[in-house]
Amino acid sequence: MVTPPSPGLEPPVLPPTIKEEPAAAPFESEIAIGLAADTPAAASKGPATDFGFLPIPEQCRYDPAHPFVFSMRLNAIFAIAATITVSNLYYSQPVSLSPKTVVV
Repeated sequence: MVTPPSPGLEPPVLPPTIKEEPAAAPFESEIAIGLAADTPAAASKGPATDFGFLPIPEQCRYDPAHPFVFSMRLNAIFAIAATITVSNLYYSQPVSLSPKTVVV
């Protein structure tokens, strides 16, 4: 048996659909650092500065045509570097904690 809804509870009213607005013009700061979509530099490479003031060399900028690949070789290099770093820290710890000896 289905009970009728109580008079105090009404189904929620959904808001009207949101219309998409056309894209706004880029800010002057985006044009100055090369982020505007209509500039050729933004279409091919990433921004020209980092944090707004550090220049990024042309060869170091992100290029969507040639994305960075974290290969197995690079993964092994990072693993070996991390192993050497941690082993150096572990090996030197007993030396730095050893009691001082007095030479007579």
